[in-house]
Amino acid sequence: MAERRSATPVPGARRDARRNRDLLLASARHMYDERGTDVSLEEVARHAGLGVATIYRHFPSQEALLEAMLSDRFIALGSRARELAGQEDSDAALVDWLHAYITHSTRYRGLALSIMSGLRDQDSPLAASCSAMQDGGAELLARAQLDGRIRADLDMADLLRLVTAVAVTAGPQPREAARLLDLLLDGLRPRDPAA
Repeated sequence: MAERRSATPVPGARRDARRNRDLLLASARHMYDERGTDVSLEEVARHAGLGVATIYRHFPSQEALLEAMLSDRFIALGSRARELAGQEDSDAALVDWLHAYITHSTRYRGLALSIMSGLRDQDSPLAASCSAMQDGGAELLARAQLDGRIRADLDMADLLRLVTAVAVTAGPQPREAARLLDLLLDGLRPRDPAA
């Protein structure tokens, strides 16, 4: 008689898989804090004390690992945009959100470039999270444009590319990022025809 296998997963295996995933994420956070996002999946697995096959089972690419680590932050940026949409001053709301975006995208060295890639490549594991964040920011941009505070010929994709360039250039230096963002925003304001 043939042996029947249970379709019920072994409880320990699920717990082990969760534990391994959590170990990999904690390891990646630690390594990203020290070295930035330019860390291989193999190095993350080794640091976690796990095999290379384990990390690839959970995260088939660097972008998939980043998405798992950052999706909560992308969601928080989208939520922040919705909160700011209620502010009376549409310009201040957009600027506040852009500062939060820069803070997020400079969390780890190299992260801003990964976000830029996720914004451009719809097949990237980062694309869905980036898109949700981008949609929230687009509402703020549209309001600022309707109020005549930001040029009407700017779209959200262009704005995020420009602001991400500020993040890449400034790195983890908030004052430099604020200065560069102010300069950028001055260039994005509508021109006074009388000037």
